[in-house]
Amino acid sequence: MFGSSQKGFAAIYITLVVLAVLFSIGSSLFFTTFQEQARIQNNLRSSQAYVGAESGLEDALLRVSEAMNVPSTYTFAVAGTEAEVVVLEDISGTRTITVKGDRLNRIRNIEGVYALSGTGSAFFFGAQVGEGGLEMDNNSTVIGNVYSNGPIEGDNGAEITGSVVVAGDALSDNEIEDVSISGNAAAPSFDDCSVGGDITFVTGGEVDDCPAEGSVIEQSDPIPSADFPIEQAQIDAWKADAAAGGIISAGDFSPPSGDTVNIGPGVIEGDMELKNNQTVVLTGIVYVKGGIDIDNGASVVLSSSYGSSSGILLTDTWIHTKNNGEFGGSGVEGSYLMMMALGDCKGSPGGDCTDHDGAIDLHNNAEGAIFYAPNGLLNLHNNVNVTQATAWKLKLSKNTVLEYSIGLESALFVSGPSAGWEVTSWKEVE
Repeated sequence: MFGSSQKGFAAIYITLVVLAVLFSIGSSLFFTTFQEQARIQNNLRSSQAYVGAESGLEDALLRVSEAMNVPSTYTFAVAGTEAEVVVLEDISGTRTITVKGDRLNRIRNIEGVYALSGTGSAFFFGAQVGEGGLEMDNNSTVIGNVYSNGPIEGDNGAEITGSVVVAGDALSDNEIEDVSISGNAAAPSFDDCSVGGDITFVTGGEVDDCPAEGSVIEQSDPIPSADFPIEQAQIDAWKADAAAGGIISAGDFSPPSGDTVNIGPGVIEGDMELKNNQTVVLTGIVYVKGGIDIDNGASVVLSSSYGSSSGILLTDTWIHTKNNGEFGGSGVEGSYLMMMALGDCKGSPGGDCTDHDGAIDLHNNAEGAIFYAPNGLLNLHNNVNVTQATAWKLKLSKNTVLEYSIGLESALFVSGPSAGWEVTSWKEVE
């Protein structure tokens, strides 16, 4: 009897042990399964947060590329996930976008950098001049540096506040004459001038009646010439971009008096004539095959959608402006309008040129604009203020001021505000 009880107790004990082991195994399996399911749910929500962040970034990129309204911060919802989008200000054609995706408190952050794939043209000088040189009348001033492949000839009160380089060797006729220079100056020869810094001249040249506050240095090597900042291949590419936009006008283009019109990208087959308070807003590059005549309060500006990027109005022939014509970029710092005239107009009568036989004649102020005449004469007439000038030859009439804008060192030119956006960076961040 007692032995039977022991056997029964042993059976119960073994059963309990087995049940305990099975319970332990079952509990372990349950908690492992529960944890795995929680991990899967967590990974799923994290992935959903990441997808939501990517969707928010893609939405912001679309808004920027299509020149749509882009708030500095906004919320974008997709499939139950909220994406907080932050779009930083346009800086030199680049916008940084950060997005926080939130799916049930699972957070993923993405950053994208969107940039205009335009042409960065470095305008390092207030005036850059080709073989035709720089001619300065009474009391004309360049506020900035000058690089000239030809001579610089001044007159009473002519002044350059920066440094000056004139290319050439002792056998050339290139010299600096009748101008006051605040900085350093380098040229083959100097005559009747003053220099606030050092003078550098070429062996075989001379320094005649031109005192320097710094040193006078002689060098045997010629002073090298400088290429213009924009190559012909780039100009041809811009023309092609304009042509791809279609024909704006098959003949002359002249909007009604007082009208505001948006044009570009595109081509004008004849002249552009703005002579009575018209405002032309460029929404892309415009290529004019004839001349450009701007008069009587008319203006040309870039669309605000350009942001901090710069745009181009170019012609195969000439540009003439007077009587309060106005020019400008998008209104954002760092944005400039470049007026480019490609006519071979070097100051001699004849040819399809301005009244003063130049490629560009500017009779009024044009701060915020760059004037570019690589093949001809650029005339800046009395009391004109401009931002930068590049030409085969540059002539400043009396009291003219050319004041360089420092932002031109990194000006970014594009064919249009939505013509070249590309993603330069796309990454997850903490």
